Amino acid sequence: MKSVAGTLAAPFPYFGGKSLARETVWAALGDPENYVEPFAGSAAMLLGRPNVGKVETINDADGFVANFWRAVSLDAAGLKTRNGRPRYCRPNPRENACRKGCCET
Repeated sequence: MKSVAGTLAAPFPYFGGKSLARETVWAALGDPENYVEPFAGSAAMLLGRPNVGKVETINDADGFVANFWRAVSLDAAGLKTRNGRPRYCRPNPRENACRKGCCET
């Protein structure tokens, strides 16, 4: 999924996200070899990076968020279950459709 700027878009909205500031921040930072994001959230800053860095480190105080990104980095394709739905998706059994609209049916 791409953002309007052509970079990767955050996969979910996150309170306090920096997606609206990422272009300004990257213009100020330039292209550092090592980027550390201690408050990753939806990782909008890293995903909005114009160039790939040599070392990119993200973390978050919320263990669920940190584990989500760890799982993505280790096995992005493995995050899907049978039926091709993301693990966090809970389909409505009566309609065989996603309740949140987050996945394809």
